[in-house]
Amino acid sequence: MRNLLVLSFAVIFAVGVFAAGSSFSQEEETLYSSGVVKSTDGNAIVISEMVYEESSDQEVYQEFDYIIMPDAELDNIDSIASLKEGQMIDFEYIEQDGKNQISYIYLYSEIEE
Repeated sequence: MRNLLVLSFAVIFAVGVFAAGSSFSQEEETLYSSGVVKSTDGNAIVISEMVYEESSDQEVYQEFDYIIMPDAELDNIDSIASLKEGQMIDFEYIEQDGKNQISYIYLYSEIEE
């Protein structure tokens, strides 16, 4: 009887540790995209991106909202405030708490566009 009790506690403990460990070990996947800046407001940015629309079998532009993380790496740009409508950017982001959060931005210069 004692062995059965010890075994039961061991199984319950192992299941609890596994469940807790799997929820903490899930990391956000870094996603990559590019698009045209439509607007900025502080750390919020709207980007027009080309996406494939299955219903029309065409590529179309759609606007998506993002939050630029405070520690985002900026490449070829001095500050978030200097982003302007119409500029082409590449960026990396994660989906966290239902929001798309940008961690890296590369601004194309006019010559590269």
